[in-house]
Amino acid sequence: TGTGAPIENGIVIIEDGTIIAVGPGIPIPGDATVYELEEGHITAGLIDANARLERQDIFLPEEARPAGDLSSFFVRQLPFHDDGAACVTCSGFAMCPLSSLHGEFKSGTDEDLEEELGCPCCGWPSHNISAILTAGVQPVITSTESSSEVVPHTSVLDVANLRSPDYGWLARSGVTTVFVAPDTSAVIGPQGAIVTTYGSIRDRILNDSGDVQAVIGTDPYAVGLRNSRPFGQFVSTRTRRPTTRMGVAWVFRKAFSDTQDWIAGEEVTGSDQPPAEAFPVLQRIMEGDVPLRILARDRNDIEGAVRMAGEFDLKFTLVEPVAAYDCWEVLEQTRPEIVFGPISDTSVGLRRFSGDDNRTRLGTIRELFERGFEPALSTQDMRDEEGLAGQAMLAIKAGATFDQALRAVTVNPARVLGLSEKMGTIEVGKRGDIVLWTGKPFEATTKPAVVVVGGRVAMNETED
Repeated sequence: TGTGAPIENGIVIIEDGTIIAVGPGIPIPGDATVYELEEGHITAGLIDANARLERQDIFLPEEARPAGDLSSFFVRQLPFHDDGAACVTCSGFAMCPLSSLHGEFKSGTDEDLEEELGCPCCGWPSHNISAILTAGVQPVITSTESSSEVVPHTSVLDVANLRSPDYGWLARSGVTTVFVAPDTSAVIGPQGAIVTTYGSIRDRILNDSGDVQAVIGTDPYAVGLRNSRPFGQFVSTRTRRPTTRMGVAWVFRKAFSDTQDWIAGEEVTGSDQPPAEAFPVLQRIMEGDVPLRILARDRNDIEGAVRMAGEFDLKFTLVEPVAAYDCWEVLEQTRPEIVFGPISDTSVGLRRFSGDDNRTRLGTIRELFERGFEPALSTQDMRDEEGLAGQAMLAIKAGATFDQALRAVTVNPARVLGLSEKMGTIEVGKRGDIVLWTGKPFEATTKPAVVVVGGRVAMNETED
């Protein structure tokens, strides 16, 4: 249940989307629909407190061709250089999941695409790239408003595709609630949103104005369309600060310094001013009414985040502190809430384009628990075997206990998101978000058999 000792032969009864009974030997109503697994285990639904989700369908409907021909996708969507080759760095592709079948694919040209097809994932051999589509999230596409580096008055929900099949993948893996995080292209970005992964669109939105995400590191000037220094007489909308970590710190500090002047009724002057619409939200952040999260991976960035937040007395959640093991003293003094992950010994997903996480270490999650932190685990854009249940399995492999791993994907993210009264544990009065597993959760051969989101069955693979 997430509240103490396990319940043997446990029964959970959900009515009208709410848990109304938990325990052994509870009488089951005669009109109840029953899902039962003799060797099964039940946990609360998993919660991802920092999910990166598909904003648009990466394969557009008009591009669907017979026999899996996706050549038009690569011709129209992938960035090509002058020699006609798709660029691995620009496109965000790593290793093709169909690489073992490359010997069966033929090359194609614009004239004979329908006759000779390359690999439907990476275009091998005509594009000469290896590829993986990570949940349809395109690393070179940003949706954050780019007229300013400070846009907390905007909302990620305005561009969220709640009908994306990405949510179905999450639900089938046991994830029932996610914090929809914005991309990392702004110093102080949009407000995120908290949504469930299944149900009617209107009912799925739990919070349409969640945490504001700030980013300390290279992402604000390196993600999407890179910021650039002036080059001769050529300037564009991207010729602006920040182009360095120093510039990122400048924009962050000036935003809150300007807000102090704005609150005091003084004139806000100087370059890199936040938009006027941003000031009321920045004020609410400073007053603690709007939660702030700061993504910082490297030691220098973590220390910078702590220092700058301290200057303005900002309470914040620290996101993705890859190098936490290198700055325990700073973290133990401030003890912020932490959203950690994905766990990996190499850069994975969208983070492989940033040099900020090249010092990742598998045992950091264990050390966080040993030092008294209660981190929430996140898988961000990773799915399937590398999804949230897989992250919990990796945490156990790295030395965390089962109970710690379970808390990291249920109790802790619920607390971080301010949802502890509604979800995260199996208790009477909480939302009916539960997962019935085929065996002990987080083991390699275990998978969800039934997933219930708000009392609605999102997936059922048990026998009737």
